[in-house]
Amino acid sequence: PSAAGCTDTTSALEDATFRLTGKLSSVETLAVWLTLFNKNGSIVSLYEKQENIQRDVDGLFHVQLALNSIVTLTSSLDIGNHGNHSTPPQPKPFPFPYKEDFEGYPKDNSSIARYFTDMSGAFEVVD
Repeated sequence: PSAAGCTDTTSALEDATFRLTGKLSSVETLAVWLTLFNKNGSIVSLYEKQENIQRDVDGLFHVQLALNSIVTLTSSLDIGNHGNHSTPPQPKPFPFPYKEDFEGYPKDNSSIARYFTDMSGAFEVVD
């Protein structure tokens, strides 16, 4: 089973205690990710990994919520560990005029045309 949740607080420091039930009752460890904001709402730290929390002997999880924070809890413990990646290239203007003939893509529904997205519906290359 997998679970994810998000909570925030804008009051003083708070302790949150909860129990996972049903299909999630077997979860023993939750990963914690934290985003902090300053009093003006600007981001101080964005989605930083914190120490995992463990279910206690009573089946409860405990997490401390800081002022002006968003805490994300997930049972997916491998999130954020997707290897090392090179630095992305610097931004540059889109190459206008842009031309696409869709001829360089496989005709087996295994790829999406470059610079296209299926926000509502689908694009596919067919004969």
